Amino acid sequence: MTTPGRYRHYKGNEYTVLGVVRHSESLDELVLYRQEYGGHGLWVRPKEMFSETVKVDGQDVPRFQFLGAEQTQQANLFANIPSSLPQELTETILSKPNIRIERIVSQGQSSPEGFWYDQVQSEFVVLLQGAARLRFEDGEVEMKPGSFIDIPAHKRHRVEWTSPDEQTIRLSIHSGVPMKSILVFLLLASTAIAADPKIQRDVAYVVPKNERQTLDVYSPSEGKDHPVIVWVHGGGWTKGSKNGMQQKPQAFAEKGFVFVPINYRFVPNVTVKEMTGDIAKAIRWVHDHAKEFGGDPNSIFVMGHSAGAHLAALVCTDDRYLKSEGLSLEIINGCVPIDVSVYDIPKRLKDGGSVSPETFKAVFGETEESHRDLSPAAHVAKGKNIPSFLILHVADRADTKAQSDWLAGKLVEAGVSAKVVAAEGKNHGTINSDLGLPDDKPTKELFEFLEGVLKKK
Repeated sequence: MTTPGRYRHYKGNEYTVLGVVRHSESLDELVLYRQEYGGHGLWVRPKEMFSETVKVDGQDVPRFQFLGAEQTQQANLFANIPSSLPQELTETILSKPNIRIERIVSQGQSSPEGFWYDQVQSEFVVLLQGAARLRFEDGEVEMKPGSFIDIPAHKRHRVEWTSPDEQTIRLSIHSGVPMKSILVFLLLASTAIAADPKIQRDVAYVVPKNERQTLDVYSPSEGKDHPVIVWVHGGGWTKGSKNGMQQKPQAFAEKGFVFVPINYRFVPNVTVKEMTGDIAKAIRWVHDHAKEFGGDPNSIFVMGHSAGAHLAALVCTDDRYLKSEGLSLEIINGCVPIDVSVYDIPKRLKDGGSVSPETFKAVFGETEESHRDLSPAAHVAKGKNIPSFLILHVADRADTKAQSDWLAGKLVEAGVSAKVVAAEGKNHGTINSDLGLPDDKPTKELFEFLEGVLKKK
């Protein structure tokens, strides 16, 4: 049975199923549904096709995921965003007779060549995250987080560019009358924060400055000696950015943490050893400058997702990297790697998994000696002051589960506190993008871990 209600297509857009109808000649059952974006067009699709599963990253997922019999209110404008965007995601979050509000998420997408919007309603656009450039017939407008623009009806425009390196999120308010900026602030009140964090962007942690060796600092608005989170982004060791942190900076700042996402160099331009060296250099900068932004140089936590999880775990177990910067593992209070399957690379290659051995060999080299040297598990030993670990992974990913349990076992054998948490209902993208949301279970586990470690200091 196909229940009427709200559904999300596996590519991200949402639809409302109005019911099941029959073809007048063949009597085949067809699902009638309305797109909740763009022109809100009506569509039909054979019922069997609507209900089938498709392969995404080697896993079976529903073509259309049922969300509920009634549309739920968007709790957070940064939630429920797919980690991969093969096409621009447009979602209507409010539709009334005289107003329509859309959340639009892009990553490198732009308007088709030669296409111009010419709308009958005015449009108020607010950019929440990322970067974009709008073109008008009389010029261009660059947009960054916090930028907004009121576009009158029938003013021709197009999206010339959106950042390919991060997700760009914008709120688009269509109305029959020109919008006032106060409306935006009222609409965003539910996601606004009591006190915005202080922000320093693109700070170089090496000299001379290199864009790939910079970091951002998000500090609580008041106070001092706040514990510091150093965040290492993912991207398969070949791409990624400190930008696009979704709600993480706000969530950590509200809990009294300084949040420091970092950039680092990539394979093949540098080796994984040099990449990990970048992480150590960033930690050294954080340690040396912590008091300048209200942080505690002796309360540092290192976290990362995907490839960033591997690098975080490696710098927190192989003490050579911090020693090369004149530091020891004693300054690291805790490590939180999130969903990666290469804590023990030789074991991972032997056991197999969803990523081909060739992919890993292109990153870690061809020799088993190199694989061992770049495996966090290989460096776990007693007496090294390795910090406590919280290891998060997607519950139904067999390879990350096996590697997480394996690393935790090695840590416990060496007398290091380690806990593994399997995140139910998550995939490799959402375990990261949902982190920091109020009702997110991995987030609750994370803050409990941080609180527990800090209480023991």
